[in-house]
Amino acid sequence: MGASRDGSARATSCVSRAVPPKSATPSYPTAYTAACIDKRACPFRSCMWPGEDKGSYTVGVGYTKYHETPVPTCMERHQNGCPTPLPEPDPENGRCCFRPDYSGRAVKGQKTCSTCGKIAPAWAAALLNGLPTLPGVKCMHPVDQVSRTMLLGWRECKACKGVWDKEVVRPYEVPNRTIDDLLDEMQRIFASIQVTQGITP
Repeated sequence: MGASRDGSARATSCVSRAVPPKSATPSYPTAYTAACIDKRACPFRSCMWPGEDKGSYTVGVGYTKYHETPVPTCMERHQNGCPTPLPEPDPENGRCCFRPDYSGRAVKGQKTCSTCGKIAPAWAAALLNGLPTLPGVKCMHPVDQVSRTMLLGWRECKACKGVWDKEVVRPYEVPNRTIDDLLDEMQRIFASIQVTQGITP
């Protein structure tokens, strides 16, 4: 399996000939820990693609040799080389959520966003704090908490009680409907069915 730009698993047709060392400790690369050409600029470039360099890889064969510990790296640079010209760094590319708030105290040079819990170096946090607040709510709407409703195509988040008249709900997205809207729409549809079937309320 490989990793795609969005971090999801991507199947490959090859079978690895090498076995990763059992002692290897999995790492979780971020834009701030990935090897790149400029540690202060690259995390905010649109081409940044955090991933892991696990070892020597041959197309059609797989990994022939593994690093003792995966090396965090920018996969765009690792696989394709840096684009030319390089995109200009923009803190918006490093946005963690709708309202970045790294106002707390730094611990070992790292700060935590009070809105979403993401961690960033203090120098990056200062830039992220300057981003404008976007429409949003303090709920990630976890997949296991967003469920179907009795109306086709409507969704409800059990965590925050938000309601949407669409199927895909993004993290921190503001609900575009309410429970009352849901009930009113169900009543409207039920009434129209009664009229169609000639049923007297």
